[in-house]
Amino acid sequence: MKQRILRALALAVTGVIGIIAGRVYENGRTVPRATVKRSESHTFLGGELLISDVVETKGWAIVNFGEDFSQLEWTRGESQSPVTLYRVRRSFKEHEPCVSGLVVEDHGATWTDGLYDFELAITPRHPAAEPRNAADSR
Repeated sequence: MKQRILRALALAVTGVIGIIAGRVYENGRTVPRATVKRSESHTFLGGELLISDVVETKGWAIVNFGEDFSQLEWTRGESQSPVTLYRVRRSFKEHEPCVSGLVVEDHGATWTDGLYDFELAITPRHPAAEPRNAADSR
């Protein structure tokens, strides 16, 4: 009787360990990872513009070259998630296209990627309402 209980317990423990090991292996094989090679930040409309060169890899491969990206993101505040304004994939060991020459203005930005020049203009959709006087509300 004790042997049957010990065998069943060993089988259950082995099954749980196998399930956990399988999940760890699958996550490691398929989860993307990003490595930032270069990053620079500029203040823009109450938030910040972030230029970054990123290498994204997937999995645990011994020789994993990954995909090389250059991107421009805008974060409008602490609680906002970043908005990707521009993202371009580069070929292996290529230097262009790469976001550079960023010039930030009041409501816009310009930059180049070595192949094209870009202009971004941001205007509020609804202008700020004029403050009302207490006398006007009567």
